[in-house]
Amino acid sequence: MNHSDHRPDTDGCFTGTAVEQSGRVIVLYTGVRSVPEVEATSKDGVHSLRGTQCLAYSDDPDLRSWTKLPQPVIAAPPAGLTVSIG
Repeated sequence: MNHSDHRPDTDGCFTGTAVEQSGRVIVLYTGVRSVPEVEATSKDGVHSLRGTQCLAYSDDPDLRSWTKLPQPVIAAPPAGLTVSIG
């Protein structure tokens, strides 16, 4: 667990969706990273993960080069909402 790396998808990503707009492919996906239990949106007794909605895009016609936004587009679920990821 590396808490010094604060990228929202440090420990992986889950399903997402892609759209094409004016030649650019845009992907919205759920990024996860390990966090202290108090910051987690998903806990299973072993793992404490924070899931956030992330965005990446590619202008490369072969989709080999991508740019990720450095911050999530949705950083946390609304207060009081129970979230299950994975």
